[in-house]
Amino acid sequence: MNIPKIIKVNKSHKHLSWNQMMMCMNDHANDHSFSCLLSGTQLDCARSVFFGYNPFLIVQVKNGNTSLKTTEKSKSLKKNPFNILKKLFSEYEQLNLKHAGAIGYFSYECGHYIEILPKCTDNESIDDIVVCFYSIFYCYNISDQILTRYDFQTDVTPFKNEQQSILEKTNSVTNIYQHIKRQDYIQKLKRVIEYIREGDIYQANISQKFTILGDFDGFSIFKRLFSINPAPFFAYLNLKDVEIISSSPERFILCDGKKIETRPIKGTISRGKNPDEDLKNYKELFESTKDQAELAMIVDLLRNDIGKCACPGTVKVREFKRIEPYNNVYHLIAIVDALSESSVSPMDIIKATFPGGSITGCPKIRSMEIISEIEQETRGIYTGAIFFHSFGNYFDSNIAIRTLCLKNNTLTFRVGGGIVYDSIPKNEYNETIYKGQSLLQSLGIDYKAYLN
Repeated sequence: MNIPKIIKVNKSHKHLSWNQMMMCMNDHANDHSFSCLLSGTQLDCARSVFFGYNPFLIVQVKNGNTSLKTTEKSKSLKKNPFNILKKLFSEYEQLNLKHAGAIGYFSYECGHYIEILPKCTDNESIDDIVVCFYSIFYCYNISDQILTRYDFQTDVTPFKNEQQSILEKTNSVTNIYQHIKRQDYIQKLKRVIEYIREGDIYQANISQKFTILGDFDGFSIFKRLFSINPAPFFAYLNLKDVEIISSSPERFILCDGKKIETRPIKGTISRGKNPDEDLKNYKELFESTKDQAELAMIVDLLRNDIGKCACPGTVKVREFKRIEPYNNVYHLIAIVDALSESSVSPMDIIKATFPGGSITGCPKIRSMEIISEIEQETRGIYTGAIFFHSFGNYFDSNIAIRTLCLKNNTLTFRVGGGIVYDSIPKNEYNETIYKGQSLLQSLGIDYKAYLN
């Protein structure tokens, strides 16, 4: 199948307040395959806001089969999906547009297209990859409040809705399932610590799953979540069969020209109930030898991963230990950057680094084997990545943590943490609940009911 050609690009600008920009997103939230990437906080990784709808091309990957779909044709390919995407994006690179392009996700299971890994039971039933190439795309510059609209005229008709937008539903919860009991989760963490004692690994990230039944409107949950706990890498994807709502604080890979950057999170502590307790928690995290060692291991892993695609001698730890504040928690992060070889594309860098080391462990492959053994089912979007790829040489992505998946009025999410030799399992369990605090709060659920 010949991919759609972009014949003409129309561009227009408007000066809008933040609230006006949010209303513009509201107007299109039910349009075909609407996606948006929203950025909150005053942190230096906060980016422009991107959103698009009515794609002219949709790429879907499941179990090794890649489908390229337009309104006129559909073609299936059996090649490596990262290579297919690399070729697709190269076709549009000559447009040289930094702030317009495609939005999509990689599920955690995309690791199977890179390494030989154990297969798990698929209880998520979502595509491994979805990428939407949009005919209408917006970029909102937060600093100057300019909204830029791009209209792509192509040689195919874009996908459009067959029905009008529906009214926002009232979110209501009927049942909540915590898939593993607290004591059983703690026992699994003890098994991981045994693997560490035996010398198999230094660290592994182990998660637990929640399922919530009810009547839900994904975009209203997304907006409520953003109001509760804004973060730099929020995302909402309204695809045909699934809605993905991500409140991630963590950048996975940024490619801006030749620059590569990653910002792993390793170390989390809850915010205090008063200023004195808050300062105490801040100092405890900053001075924690355990969390610092955990961060050092992942920084080393990511330096190695990025080094596969970087110019020799350019991989640097720009900042080893920084604390970033959020409404519910403090996070300990590092910043690693490099310069890429001229022939290297964002998809090459993703193949070299996916999944992110901060949510697998060290060494990565053995940690992923142990994750499969302990969790025994696919993760789906959790600890995958949600991304924007420009029609030019720009790419940015999150690590899909603090992320809800809505399908058939069923919400699922996972929360987890990195386990090391001196981890205290009951504390690690509580940390997962603190990480899920804002997700539960956005649904009116008391997170404290799941603590010790």
